[in-house]
Amino acid sequence: MKKLLVLLALTTCITTGFADAESHKAAAEELISMVAPKEMFMESFNSVFATQVDQFRQMGIGQEQIDQIIAASKEFGSAVANDPELTARMITIYQGAFSETELKELIAFYKTPIGKKTLEELPRLMQEGAMVGQQVAMKHQAAFQAKIQAIMTEGMTTP
Repeated sequence: MKKLLVLLALTTCITTGFADAESHKAAAEELISMVAPKEMFMESFNSVFATQVDQFRQMGIGQEQIDQIIAASKEFGSAVANDPELTARMITIYQGAFSETELKELIAFYKTPIGKKTLEELPRLMQEGAMVGQQVAMKHQAAFQAKIQAIMTEGMTTP
């Protein structure tokens, strides 16, 4: 009888732990679907790739090839966005970073008006911030390159 009670208690613990893990996973999956939907990924990907397309145009690549490159990039982006491994790995990352309670709090926040606005504005803000960061970095790039060149030159002349 004692063994039966121990077995029953152990089974209950395992089942409860499994249920907790599944609900934690479900919360992570829900949050990911809110903060990183496939459409947002594609929009971000296309936006970043647009800079590359502009560089191709400046290099003199013809419009027909540009159109083919854009089609290939959209196909690539779609393959990445729709790959189940991406979502599965993101779920693991979110589960590692947030408890189930924290995930549920984030979900609740993103369902509020300011949370919805945050989701709408964040990709644009991140893109604009990255552009500003790149512009500011360019302002300091010549000095950095000169310093690196001096270090490399010194290293080449010193035995």
